Amino acid sequence: MTRFSDLNDDILHEIIGWLQLMKERDPSAAISLPQLARVCLRIGALVPRHLVKAMNIQITASDVPKLRLLMRSLKETPGLRALVRKIQITLGFEPLASFWANELLQQLPNLVYLEIQRALSNIEDLRELFAFSPNFFQINKLEKLRRVNFQRETVSFATIFDCMSLPNVELIDFSIRTGETFEDSKRASDLTSISQSCRVKTLNLNDSRTSLDLFQALLRRCPYLQHLTGSMPRPFRSTGPGIILFSAAQLQHALAPTRDTLVSLDLLNLQSHTSHPTPFCDGTKLDLKMFSSLESITLPVHCFFNRPVPHDSRNGTYAQFPWSMTKLNLYFAQKTNPYSGKPMNILHSNDQERAKLRSGNAAFEPWTYAWIMEFAYHKATHFPKLHSLTVEEELTGPDMSLVRWSNEDAMKVWTSVGAICNVLFREP
Repeated sequence: MTRFSDLNDDILHEIIGWLQLMKERDPSAAISLPQLARVCLRIGALVPRHLVKAMNIQITASDVPKLRLLMRSLKETPGLRALVRKIQITLGFEPLASFWANELLQQLPNLVYLEIQRALSNIEDLRELFAFSPNFFQINKLEKLRRVNFQRETVSFATIFDCMSLPNVELIDFSIRTGETFEDSKRASDLTSISQSCRVKTLNLNDSRTSLDLFQALLRRCPYLQHLTGSMPRPFRSTGPGIILFSAAQLQHALAPTRDTLVSLDLLNLQSHTSHPTPFCDGTKLDLKMFSSLESITLPVHCFFNRPVPHDSRNGTYAQFPWSMTKLNLYFAQKTNPYSGKPMNILHSNDQERAKLRSGNAAFEPWTYAWIMEFAYHKATHFPKLHSLTVEEELTGPDMSLVRWSNEDAMKVWTSVGAICNVLFREP
């Protein structure tokens, strides 16, 4: 099919003639030629705004000539660069990639959304060799920037701190592998004496590893924080650790600055650098009762117990959740020792006699099922706004040792109290 842009001038002249003839026959039926010309001029003036409003830039050796041409156009046309609101930059593996990114962003004063990612590579050394400049946000004072997203990139927490120092950033999403350095630790220590706060409302530290000091330093700078996420990709596998390694008391202290503002908390698998092999087994437990705005919670269930044996510690757990809670996602799981690689039975009982409930829907320890049922009975008293509960349990033992049961009874109980219960499990 021939496109309109492929028509030659003769055909376009015919179309213009038809428009003119229609206008002569019925003045109200069609657009006049002067009106058509004015509309075309207006469209021509508006098109560049749509073309440059969102840009995707590749910075590789082969793209440098085109990038130079773009930067020259931006410098020569101030009105054009002022239109750019969103940019996605993919960095190649060459030493000048960060330099060109810096140069480009200096031309974009009205940028609102920034996404930077590294080109795909299976070579870890390349990602380390061409890491993004740590003073990136120090060089570029992007005053209108609201959202920052880093993917497939190796950056330090110093970069996150610099990003937080920008005046209007509200969302920081670092879906990356973040390494802790001496510089980061020093800056985290310095931040304890800084009273200046940032405007960040959403902080996603996905695929990141952080020390407790750095984690606390980040949260102290965010008095308006509403959404906090920290996770590892596909957790609780035998191939490696993926579990919170802070104690409950330490996590409670770190979250304290967000007590009045936090709306959603997802720390299912935040991992820290620590030699403590058994997290949340120090006699402390997490209490979220005083978080007045907290609605959505995703956490491993064992952080609410003060000892690893569930039969001695499960009672009263429901009193540790906030009145405002509407959605709860809990993970019952065995933990793999990060040093030996062997499973550690810190979450489940060692009862030899287990009920033989058979169903293809879910597999749990008996105490887990009892906890879910007990939780439902206390809904009206402790968290009346709760409408969704999702429970997941990963079992690493032999299939014959698993307790399987139907969740139909649990669904009936939760429906009767006005909530939806999603009972899930993972196969070994």
